[in-house]
Amino acid sequence: MNNRKRDGLKKIYLFNSADYQFAEIDLSDNTLLLGESGVGKTTLMRVVLFFYTMNNSFSALNINADSKKSFNQWYFQEHNSHIVYEYYKEGNPFLFVVSGSGKLHYTFVEMSNPEIGVKNLFLDGREPVTLEKLNENIEKHSLVKYHTVQKEKYIRVFHKQDMDGIKIKWDKKELALDFTLFENMTASKEFGKTLSNIFATSKISADSVKKTIVSLIEDR
Repeated sequence: MNNRKRDGLKKIYLFNSADYQFAEIDLSDNTLLLGESGVGKTTLMRVVLFFYTMNNSFSALNINADSKKSFNQWYFQEHNSHIVYEYYKEGNPFLFVVSGSGKLHYTFVEMSNPEIGVKNLFLDGREPVTLEKLNENIEKHSLVKYHTVQKEKYIRVFHKQDMDGIKIKWDKKELALDFTLFENMTASKEFGKTLSNIFATSKISADSVKKTIVSLIEDR
């Protein structure tokens, strides 16, 4: 029996983000969010939406600019605020981390060591660590990472066909990093747009959904 996990987003962790001191959301199977108005369902859904749209604008995340805080203001209110996306590629686990420290920081982490968990990196006792401490923890556990503050660059890292060759010095060796999850920007943007439309209106044609799914399958 093949126990290898399928590619894709599996979990989301929030550390000192929005109204959550800590939250862990398992997306490895069908996930249903239930609760009264105001408990945070929309907050969690926007976190998922950001992952796929790669866009934190008011319009992309269906945020009312007149009455709501921006994505950055709401999710990254503190110096130790992080949103952590755990995803798998070819059976291997990776993290994509968005951290607030003045401006948004984007960090990819290779998590092949099963003895190192997400909480080992992001918590000091019960308190979420700062970005500086997070980097120290990553280095302490000898995990390979890639960090940038440029939105365009992290988006390219996610896309196989559009990614520039990115290499880093690690343990005195030059490594070619491969944190890609999506095949190309066209397919992922179409999928993100569909999700955004569903989130905004809950009304979308069956043809549009079918077209997006077919295109994603063909690109895989």
